[in-house]
This record gives sequence, structure tokens and C-alpha cells, in this order.
Amino acid sequence: MEIVDAQVHLWGAETSERPWNIATGHAPHGPAEYTAEALLTQMDAAGISAAFVVPPSFEGDRIDLVVDAAERHPHRFMAHGRWPLTGPDIAPTIEQDLLSPYLRGIRMTFNGEAARWVEDGVVDWVWAFAEERGIPVSLFPVVGDLAEFGPILRKHPNLKLSFDHLGTSVPATGFDTLDRINQLESLAGLPNIAVKASALPVSFPTTYSAEVVRQVVDRLMKWFGPERIFWGSDYTRYPSENYGETVQRFLDGIAHLAPGDQELIMGKAIRAWFDWESA
Repeated sequence: MEIVDAQVHLWGAETSERPWNIATGHAPHGPAEYTAEALLTQMDAAGISAAFVVPPSFEGDRIDLVVDAAERHPHRFMAHGRWPLTGPDIAPTIEQDLLSPYLRGIRMTFNGEAARWVEDGVVDWVWAFAEERGIPVSLFPVVGDLAEFGPILRKHPNLKLSFDHLGTSVPATGFDTLDRINQLESLAGLPNIAVKASALPVSFPTTYSAEVVRQVVDRLMKWFGPERIFWGSDYTRYPSENYGETVQRFLDGIAHLAPGDQELIMGKAIRAWFDWESA
């Protein structure tokens, strides 16, 4: 079975020419830099065929490293892009950048001052822009209730929206419980939303196990089906964990599913959603 990781990060060392944006409140993940070659070594050891590389929020809005990684290793990496979405005349830049065959979609985070961008309508233009151009959007939501995305998805029925980490971005309501994940049920009937079953060791820091995976995935299967569930690691957020063991726990948790459903969740579904053909 091919395994495609829905979310991994790469970053460069902080320099005066390349400062990090730690004002977002997210601390850097581990080492001073994390290269494509270092990641490939870990992927090979864990049995990961390919991965979507995402610029981490602490690096700010840039795409150079992830695009470079995908250009040099096109069968192993595809990139999600980050841009300053409130910047002047940014739409033409995004449109031009996404002509690259190594970029798939817009990745959005809502850290720091961006926390209320959804509620306040600051990024409303992105939904229409992406829908009109067929650009998938992957986001890390920060809202009180994930149902707040319902009106957006209904207003833009051709917008392809995927939630990173099952929307569990609010520790007080989501971590080590299923409360936050259960909010996804209200959105599951909308065909234009998918979910990344990613960063589960972070969302369940004291209880992550094959049994927890089974509880989570059984809910998601009932709501979304295997075509809209994407496994992902977000590995660098828990560097003390062994990448391969984390993957195996997830595989153990979905072992009861039909082989075809496992294949979709572990790679085929995300390739189809983001139109990234296998080598």
C-alpha cells in the first residue's frame, strides 16, 4: 500500500535575510532547520512514499523551500502554498505562482492577529477566488464552532476545502477528547469538505493509540467516507515520537477497514482531491 503523508513541514534557518515570524505564537519545531533531504531520510525509514510539504507558520508567508523540494523530488513531494492574504494585490501573485506544477492549493492558518479573519470576513475574497479558479484550500481553523464554516461551504458549493488536523486547533475544547472532532458531523453532508486525520499524536498527547485512531476514524468514515479522509503526520510537531511507530499505530487503528478503504485514507484519496497523480 502506498502511503502519502498529508502534511509535513520544511524550514530554513533563521537569518537576518530570512527572519521567522514567531509573532504568530507558534514556536519553531525542533532543529534550526529541517531540509528536504532530512525529511526524505525519515520518510524512507517510516515507509512513506510521498508527502505534501507545507511552509510552517513560524517561517511566515513564503513558498520557496517547499517548491524547491518538490521541484528536486517531484515524485516524493507536492507543495501547499502560503501567501500574505491581506497583502495588496496578492491575488495575481497567487494565481501566477499556482501555475507551477509543484504547487497544489492555498494553505491558510489563523494564528495571532489572524484568529478572527473567518468571523470578521477578512478572507471572504479567498473563498470566491479559489472556487472560481478550482483551487483547493487547506486550512487550520480557529473558530469556536466548526459549524461556522457551513454557510461558507454552502455559499461556495464548488470550493474544495479541507481541514487540517480535524479542526482540533483549540486545546481547551479539542485535545484528548472527541468533543472538537464531533463538531465535524454538522459539515459532513456537504460534499465540498474533506478532513486531514493529521497530527493525532498532538491532538491526543496522553491517549494516542490504535484504539483512539479507531474511534476517530469510525466516526469520520460514517460522516465523510474514505474518499474525504486523508492521513497525515505533522511529524515535526512531536519530534520525540518515532515517525514509523506513529504511522504503524494509525495503521493498526484502521486494520478493521476494507483494504480499499485503507488505501484511500493512506494516500489515494488525497492524491485524487489535489489532483496529484502517482509516479
